[in-house]
Amino acid sequence: HRMSDETIALVGELPRPANQEAYERLILGVYNRRSELVNGAPSYVKASDGRFMLWHDGRGWCVGFASDKGRPRGYIRLSSDKKRLEDAIGTWQVNTEKGLG
Repeated sequence: HRMSDETIALVGELPRPANQEAYERLILGVYNRRSELVNGAPSYVKASDGRFMLWHDGRGWCVGFASDKGRPRGYIRLSSDKKRLEDAIGTWQVNTEKGLG
């Protein structure tokens, strides 16, 4: 859900098996756009917890630890070649490609 050009809000329920209250508290929330591009796409940091980011890994969008930015790692992933998150269409999935980080 896009709030402005600078802000993204991740809301709803996480896909199973990550649909756990702890993950939802960590991942869901407002993300602010950063000036740094990651893999040629905008990147975002969680407003309430800078440990978490949203980035494009070259083949899709990931949400996970800031230390993993740019890599195909994270808790959830949206497969898309779109470099603007608001143009990406699909369903977020639990990231099984590289585990949870």
